[in-house]
Amino acid sequence: MAGLHGEKYVYPAKLNSKHRQLMRLLAIRTPMDEAARESGFTLLTARQVASSPFFKQELNKLQDAMDGVLVDEVKFNFRTRLEGEIKESIETLVKLRDGAESEQVQMKSAAELLDRAGVKTADKFEGSMTMEADGDVFAMLQTALREMRGKGKESEKVGKPDLAT
Repeated sequence: MAGLHGEKYVYPAKLNSKHRQLMRLLAIRTPMDEAARESGFTLLTARQVASSPFFKQELNKLQDAMDGVLVDEVKFNFRTRLEGEIKESIETLVKLRDGAESEQVQMKSAAELLDRAGVKTADKFEGSMTMEADGDVFAMLQTALREMRGKGKESEKVGKPDLAT
C-alpha cells in the first residue's frame, strides 16, 4: 500500500495501544473516521493499519470473543427470565389441578407437577402380582373399589336418557 507521498506503507508487526484502541472501536462498529480520531490517528493511517492482515486477524478474534460473550449474556438473561416464571407456572398448574372442571385437565396438570418434581409416571406393567394384606386393609380396598365402581355407573347413567319410560 502506498503512503501519502507515494512511499510504501509498512504494516505494523505487532499492535500497540493505539492500534488496540482502534481495533476495539471498530469491533463495536464505530465509523472509521470517528475511530481514527478517538485513537489519535489520521483517517489515512487508521485505514492503513486496519487493512493490515495481522490487524484484520486480531479484529476477527476480538469480534468472535465479543459475539461469544453476547451469546452467553443473552442465554443468561433468558435463563434468569425463565427462572422468574417458574413459581407462577407452578401456581397455574396447581390451580388447574385443583379447580379445573375437566378431569383430563386435572390429571394432566397433576402429571406435569409430578414430572417437574422429578417423579416419573409408572411404566406399564404386564403380568400378575400377588399381595398379602391383613383383613382390615383388604376390606378397605374392597370397599374403595366398590365405591369407585358405583360412581362410574352413576356417571354413566347421568349422561344417558332413560328409554324405559
